[in-house]
Amino acid sequence: WRRITRTHLQANPFCADCGKPAELTHHVKPINWDALPDDLLQGVRKGRWSATTLNWLGVHQPHALDTDNLQSLCFACHEVAHSRGRGTRKTETGAERDLRWAADALMERSLAALGV
Repeated sequence: WRRITRTHLQANPFCADCGKPAELTHHVKPINWDALPDDLLQGVRKGRWSATTLNWLGVHQPHALDTDNLQSLCFACHEVAHSRGRGTRKTETGAERDLRWAADALMERSLAALGV
């Protein structure tokens, strides 16, 4: 995932929303972690990614690994992107951060396994 992010940011170095230097990549179509079955979600939260989890994401949310689903954003615009429709800026909880980090690790391993 880090390699894909680095490559994407090199090709798209400016924030798609404000034009400032981009700091990260954002999934345009978000990953719906709430749809992940509870037993798999518990493993993800603990940093355990099984073949079952990878297969589930590949079948049910293939956009999670699709590089065409990424856009470069600065940190501030990324925060706004995750608060759209809520009226306030979203503050990430520790559990959400852990899940995001685990998701990043999954993406990196998945793309490496695919040879991307």
